[in-house]
Amino acid sequence: MARWRSQPLPKFRMRRVTVKVFIARRKVGLGGAAFRTHLHYIERDGVDRNGAPGRLYDRASDDVDGDDFRARSDKDRRQFRLIVSPEDGSAFSDLKENTRSLMARVEADLGRKLDWVAVDHFDTGHPHTHVVIRGRDFAGEDLIIARDYLIQGLRQRAAEVMTERLGPRRDLEILQSRSAEVDRNRFTGIDRDLAARAREDAIRLTTGATARDRFERDIALRRLRHLETLSLAMCAGPDIWRLAPEWEGALRTLGRRDDIVRTLTAQIGDRARTPLFEIYKPATGKTITGRIAAFGAADEIGENRFLVVEATDGRSWYVELGAVSGESLPGKGAIVEIAPHNAGPQTADLTIARIARTNAWLYSDALHRNDDPY
Repeated sequence: MARWRSQPLPKFRMRRVTVKVFIARRKVGLGGAAFRTHLHYIERDGVDRNGAPGRLYDRASDDVDGDDFRARSDKDRRQFRLIVSPEDGSAFSDLKENTRSLMARVEADLGRKLDWVAVDHFDTGHPHTHVVIRGRDFAGEDLIIARDYLIQGLRQRAAEVMTERLGPRRDLEILQSRSAEVDRNRFTGIDRDLAARAREDAIRLTTGATARDRFERDIALRRLRHLETLSLAMCAGPDIWRLAPEWEGALRTLGRRDDIVRTLTAQIGDRARTPLFEIYKPATGKTITGRIAAFGAADEIGENRFLVVEATDGRSWYVELGAVSGESLPGKGAIVEIAPHNAGPQTADLTIARIARTNAWLYSDALHRNDDPY
């Protein structure tokens, strides 16, 4: 942190890098299945620039044997997963040297040599890198990384690497980056600034004294006009705008839907972009029956899974299943019924409560056996 604060460049000149982190933990009964599944997922077809499968690499080799890494990881207690997405990733033919420089700095910060592999993905509009770090270092010691470092340190180190390789952000690049966020149907950096300036969901735009201030006013005004088209903002007077209640949550929901549609388009084509495609919401109480058209990971870093069900109502439904083993899901083409989970007490819960009630509100295996030996 001290080194970061001593940077000669102001923060807005540093190259921007998004870093997502997920700590996958070994689950009882599943062993290292979830670890292996994630590696297979990031190596899947179509992620290379030419549509080829992803290729694992590490600090020394551009072609790593994934089976060896999976075997070494099988008994680990945890697995660290990163997605490193530089804003200027498209400036490079590949991201390998960036990743190696980043991981070298991480090892220096942690004071130990890490066992990691990575894959570059070019299947979206933003090139990014998946990094998987074993839960043990090269010496076989259990690896624990401080939460603050995972949240802030990694992103700052990645920004350092990109800034050193491309130089500081120029005024034109900063302006282009800000302008590109104006029409996005998701929560953006401009929205973060608006939220900080809002007082009781009202924003007053001021005329800036400098050229940069005037540009920021123009950006804010253009963004508010876009939010108005989404019914998330309205002009309440000269230079006064009022934001709709829960506008931030609505933008995040829109962004999530766009992410889902983009992910599914690769699997089911343009059907994911039609009005007949919907996201299943258990709160509605609706039950649907149909055929599984697709399934996979609900996000690129965690363990949540999804199904796409072509239902008898003529619609295609995206159904999030939460953190479940991919091996436990029915296969493509299977007929399934989707219904809201019954969160009420189950038969076993009622039995436990009855036994406890007759034993001064105590329960144990022995008391259960006495109640029902069979």
